[in-house]
Amino acid sequence: MYIGVDGCSAGWVAVRFDDDGCEDTDLYEDIQELWTAHGDAAERILIDVPIGLRENSNTKRPCDNAARRKLSPKRHSSVFPVPVRSVS
Repeated sequence: MYIGVDGCSAGWVAVRFDDDGCEDTDLYEDIQELWTAHGDAAERILIDVPIGLRENSNTKRPCDNAARRKLSPKRHSSVFPVPVRSVS
């Protein structure tokens, strides 16, 4: 079993799936609640986080621009700017 996770204003949305497809979706108030529910059972918990934090530039990344173009016009705002490493 795998869990795909994304943050939202209400907490964390988790989609549980296996080799046959989607099994279930759940909403968790915080990441600890999600870990308690699935930490021992899931083979992988895949959390949507940016990869490749920038060191010191606020220049838009080409990969983010390409993703926004692909998701336009309805979902392009789902690709958010990646922060510089010093804010992590």
